[in-house]
Amino acid sequence: MQLLLSDFCRQEREKYVTLCLRQIQKGVSFAQSLRVVQLLIKEYSLGIISDTILRIDREVSVVESATQTLSKIISKELSPCKVTLDQCIENYFNFLEEISQIIRKSLSSAHVKTFWRMPKKDHLLNFLRKTRETHEKEEKAGRQFEKRLDSIFIRELIDSIFLVPELMQNYRNMDFAVYQTIDELLMAHNIRNKSIEYNFKNTIRILKGESIEQTFYFRVLLAENSEKVVDAAMRRLVDLNIRPQEKQNKTSDATNKIVVWAAFTDKLFTELSKQPHVLLRVFRYFLEAIEGRMKSLNFFSTTPVNLVVKLLEPEQVKIITLPSCSSIYRLRLKINE
Repeated sequence: MQLLLSDFCRQEREKYVTLCLRQIQKGVSFAQSLRVVQLLIKEYSLGIISDTILRIDREVSVVESATQTLSKIISKELSPCKVTLDQCIENYFNFLEEISQIIRKSLSSAHVKTFWRMPKKDHLLNFLRKTRETHEKEEKAGRQFEKRLDSIFIRELIDSIFLVPELMQNYRNMDFAVYQTIDELLMAHNIRNKSIEYNFKNTIRILKGESIEQTFYFRVLLAENSEKVVDAAMRRLVDLNIRPQEKQNKTSDATNKIVVWAAFTDKLFTELSKQPHVLLRVFRYFLEAIEGRMKSLNFFSTTPVNLVVKLLEPEQVKIITLPSCSSIYRLRLKINE
């Protein structure tokens, strides 16, 4: 390979690129051919290499033919030719990364659907999670949500894969890397369609609550999943529903928050009623999240009140002082102190 990259073989590079692209189409030495083309593009993306690739792509779509060949290898219609399937997949995505700089083509949602059925998705997930290039030197809040994939493509993935129970294995036993990838793409979608705003404090501000895509999180919570996945889904769902856009008028702002929180409460009871223990857990977390915000609203009275509580075991009477706007949950905590 080093010989091919040297000046000695400069005249032969076009022949090698042409030969490798033909072999990729036929499924001959697939992984090896992908690797050769990828390295040649990386070293010599301009000039004769790019001209050759563009010429062949006009005859037959280079990305499409490589994707079809890999699909046949995955389905065992073709042999991976002395390498592992994982090596074929890794070389394919590395090849895709380099060649897309020349022909500006990438996967379609149909291609992703094919690869989504694979038991091991590491390379696909890494591809989907790629962020767009930026000239900013410092990392900023929400950088992980600035995806390279365009908005239409992400919406297609949501509709054709992420919200299809069959392809998501009914959302059960979800790998955290899969959850994290989908979460980042959903956040990117919600930010781009201006349903939410993600600010420098790493907090979410609701702009258009009715258009926030959050069905995925409810389905994850209703399925059997690890504690890590359930906790992440619960926190994201609540974060998407507790900070409405602030209004200048304090009374209007307070009323707006109550309306948003009431609507989310209704949605929780509608979506999670089949799993009462999940409903109670999410609702408890939600109440904890809004408790401090409720105190700051003029809508509620924070005047302290004294409550007389008679305990049966041990038999005694306690006097508890709480703000009048306290939740039942906060009262229970106070009783158990």
